[in-house]
Amino acid sequence: CEFLVDKNLQFYFLEMNTRLQVEHPVSEYITGIDIVEQMINVAAGQKLPFTQKDIGIDGWAIEARVYAEDPFKGFLPQIGTLNNYRAPFPNDPRVRSDSGVLEGSEISVHYDPMICKLIVHGKDRNDALSLMRDSLDSYVIHGLNHNIPFLRSVLDHPDFKSGNYTTKFIEEKYPGGFSMDYIEVNDSDYQFLVGTAASIYCQLRHDLESIPELKVEMTGGEGKSFTVDIDEEKQQYTVNGKALSVATNYNIGDFVFESTVDGSAAICQVISNPNAHELVLQYKGIKHTFQLRTPSEDELHDIVPKPEVIDMERVLLAPMPGNVFSINVKVGQRVVAGQEACVIEAMKMQNIFYVQKDGIVKNVYVKQGDAVASEQRIFEIE
Repeated sequence: CEFLVDKNLQFYFLEMNTRLQVEHPVSEYITGIDIVEQMINVAAGQKLPFTQKDIGIDGWAIEARVYAEDPFKGFLPQIGTLNNYRAPFPNDPRVRSDSGVLEGSEISVHYDPMICKLIVHGKDRNDALSLMRDSLDSYVIHGLNHNIPFLRSVLDHPDFKSGNYTTKFIEEKYPGGFSMDYIEVNDSDYQFLVGTAASIYCQLRHDLESIPELKVEMTGGEGKSFTVDIDEEKQQYTVNGKALSVATNYNIGDFVFESTVDGSAAICQVISNPNAHELVLQYKGIKHTFQLRTPSEDELHDIVPKPEVIDMERVLLAPMPGNVFSINVKVGQRVVAGQEACVIEAMKMQNIFYVQKDGIVKNVYVKQGDAVASEQRIFEIE
């Protein structure tokens, strides 16, 4: 049953769901009973072939709902095409992907942005948690943002791993909303990432006979630089003076691969390789962008004019396609951070956006009722 409760703790009946719940695969895994099959048999007049005492519990099952939502933007719904889509471990009976999408499917503004219910079954809770991490790391969803970074963060949280949590877990552990501030990337992670990226890059740069050295920059807000000395024959990559043994099972064209750096193994993904010098990898659910160049290429890069960097606190871009419900700023208006700027309707929800920095409105690019595309400029502050 579902109820509504008001501020005076008065309960009001809402509805009774006499139907299959979305979490039913968890029950099916631990009981070994196909609940849907039994429902069909009962509807056909058959009796249940077992009693309650016949039903036991075997192992542990966990379900994660994978959504086309951007957890770094308040879980705003995302739309787009699933350019590359591979469910994890399709031949493993311990992993179940209940989904209605395929590669090439469109996530549109007209429907709920759920991509999949991902369910795993382990011999105990720790085994199930480990399998869920590997499954999320192996889940290929390219073409739009999704909530796997958040799911991976939850799975790695010490309180969640220990089972010490309540239904207030999210508001207590992510009080300011989910952000990169809650993602811990330590020196060992960076060594793993840079060593792995350099190894993959050496395979991709088949136009070069050998690559003894690379200059590596991690962009996208990380702002870190590394020098990597490479001995491909020994599979040794020296990152800022630290010698690392790096081995991967990556083959050109793969999305998912395993990398082992100094004995530590992890499942990674190649998200994109848009040009000869850029590589985007996913590690523990987070995308990391690398710029990799040989020393001679790096010298040329230093003198090439760079594109203008947009101050995202002064320019609001539509985070998803939708319709402008209201625009609450105008050219010449003095605004302050936190002031409501506009409301965009998408997926039957009204999303409110606020001014990020004090200033004077320089341009307003839309009006009420306009349809906007993702990343389209809404207004700009000077």
